[in-house]
Amino acid sequence: MSASQPPPSESAPLPLGGLRVVCFESRRSAESSRMIVRQGGEPIEAPSLREVPLRGAAGLDALEADLLGGAPVLLVLLTGVGTDLMIEGLSQSMTRARALELLKAPSTTLVCRGPKPHAILKPVGIKPAVLVGEPNTWRDVLAAVDAGDLARGRSVYVQEYGRTNAELMLGLEQRGAKSVRQIKTYAWALPDDLAPLHDAIERIARGDADVALFTSGVQVTHLLQVAAERGASERLRDGLSRLVIASVGPLTSEALRAVGLSPDIEPEHPKLGHLMVALAALAAKRLAEKRAAYRAP
Repeated sequence: MSASQPPPSESAPLPLGGLRVVCFESRRSAESSRMIVRQGGEPIEAPSLREVPLRGAAGLDALEADLLGGAPVLLVLLTGVGTDLMIEGLSQSMTRARALELLKAPSTTLVCRGPKPHAILKPVGIKPAVLVGEPNTWRDVLAAVDAGDLARGRSVYVQEYGRTNAELMLGLEQRGAKSVRQIKTYAWALPDDLAPLHDAIERIARGDADVALFTSGVQVTHLLQVAAERGASERLRDGLSRLVIASVGPLTSEALRAVGLSPDIEPEHPKLGHLMVALAALAAKRLAEKRAAYRAP
């Protein structure tokens, strides 16, 4: 069932059947909760991050100088929010029209990781040289760069998404780039109000949740950070071992595995709607399997 389809009739059992789903989303928290409710689940909202816009020592000054000088530039755009903030940042020292003109220049090559950066560029008439397809990992970005030998001899800028991807930066350096710099348009911070996250940690720890829903690696980092600050790391991990861990896609799954957590559900396409469909199809079964294994001697 897709998120846009009408719910089953009241007489039909709903796929999540009252399962308690902890969701760490922030910007799309309300949307996630609506999807969970439509499938018969009980959402537990626990926003785990907020976006903090950056300017100054964030790489934009160097990019601006190269663009104005007509240097060959490869600009790798990783997120829609970051792309929007990058254009806004460039527009602080020149007109927006001039900033867009420089991004359209023949000397500037744009690579978009997936549809979100492209969605920001399209309305302003900017067409990227490459639109990296799913699952949009850093490996896919490097493969796209390799296909056109796009890094060689260029000044490369990577618009990041709150954290540095060391593998991507190193990979670009190894591909003959003149230089590789980061553009940090925003950083991830903890929410101002940590009470919902504290409550979610306690619910997971005492077994009062059935599913943990992760849609970014930063959510994993912040959850473990806050649990450690509360002295609840061991109890949290024990609780996570008894519920279903759902990941939106390969990047988030990689972050989970890096801290010793294995995702039980990952959709074919790394999108929230697809994750909800996979959750509806598999959550009850995966939960029964995990709890049976946990009780086994």
